[in-house]
Amino acid sequence: MQNNLLCDDLDEITHSYDYGIVPGSATVFVRDELSGIVRLDMTLLEGVMVVIEISSQEFRVCSCLPISNTNTAIATVQTIQKLIEVPFESMDNLLLAISPMFHARFQQVLLDKLESVHKNDVGANQDQFPSLKHDNVFPQTSMMSGGPYSVSLLTKINNTQMPTHTDLEEIQHWINRA
Repeated sequence: MQNNLLCDDLDEITHSYDYGIVPGSATVFVRDELSGIVRLDMTLLEGVMVVIEISSQEFRVCSCLPISNTNTAIATVQTIQKLIEVPFESMDNLLLAISPMFHARFQQVLLDKLESVHKNDVGANQDQFPSLKHDNVFPQTSMMSGGPYSVSLLTKINNTQMPTHTDLEEIQHWINRA
């Protein structure tokens, strides 16, 4: 594991997902530079605490524990238990797989960001941007940060398919710039 991940990226990981987990709940509790792993815990919006291990090549859920006896928490734990020790290529992919509420918030943050860009750019070129209503969440062409954005990625997210690691890094970076 690179030392950068142990320092700079961990700060980003522990704060950049607050929109889709219990804010402030991500805490690093193991930094093993010799083994090249980091472990952190976080609480999902479903009321489940998860322990996640991060290495230079993957992200894995090590354990989970419901912190309430709600149906949502219990169902989420059952889903997560099937994914214990399954490697993911990004934190985004891991959270999208284990937390339906994170998935919903991720989509909503992305939609809000797209609508913001749409509103800011609509005056400059109205014909280029169709309406971003919920029945047409992802238009045929979209512009983010002045450049074309992957329509296939937006379709993946809208259809609950897993975007690639590169797609998710691009979205996460874009979301956090606001």
